[in-house]
Amino acid sequence: LALHRQLRAVADRVVGLDNKELAALDVDLVELLSASGKYSQALIAAEGALPRCIAAYGADEQYCCILFLAKTKSLLRLGYIARAMRDMPRIASLANDSTSPVLQVNALLQQFRLMSYQSDKAALQPLFDRVRAFAESGEHSSFRSTFKAAALLALAESRLRAADPIQAKRWITAA
Repeated sequence: LALHRQLRAVADRVVGLDNKELAALDVDLVELLSASGKYSQALIAAEGALPRCIAAYGADEQYCCILFLAKTKSLLRLGYIARAMRDMPRIASLANDSTSPVLQVNALLQQFRLMSYQSDKAALQPLFDRVRAFAESGEHSSFRSTFKAAALLALAESRLRAADPIQAKRWITAA
C-alpha cells in the first residue's frame, strides 16, 4: 500500500499523463485492498474513485465498470446487502452485456450472489442455470479455471443459503 501511495503521488505530478492511467491506479488500489481483506478501505476507495471515473469517461468505460463491481463486491463482503441491492439494475445490465466477457461473468456472479439473499427462489433459478452452464462449460471455454471455480463456489454458497448442504458439497467438490 505504501508503494502504491508513492506511485500515485508521482503519477499525480506527471504532466500529460493519460487520465486512464490514474483510473487504472484506482482500480489497482481497490483490488489490492480487497485482496488483502481490507474491504472497508476498498469500499471507501471505490466509492471515491467511481464518480471521478464516470465524470471523466462515462459509466460504461471498463475501468468504471470494474470500480463499480469492486464497490458492490465490498458491500457484499461487509454485509451491506440492502445497499448492494440498490445497484442490482446496473449489475444485471453488466451481466447481460457481452461486449466484455470478463466483466459480464463477474457481474453475473455478483448478481447471482445478491439474488441468493432473496427469498424468491423462482427468480434465482434462471441465474442459477446461467452460472451452472458457465461453471460446467468445457475446456473449449476461453475462461481460466479460476473463473469457473468461483462460479462453482457461488453455486455452493447459494445451496448453503437454501439449507441444502448435500448439493453445496457437490459444488464444492466440483470446484
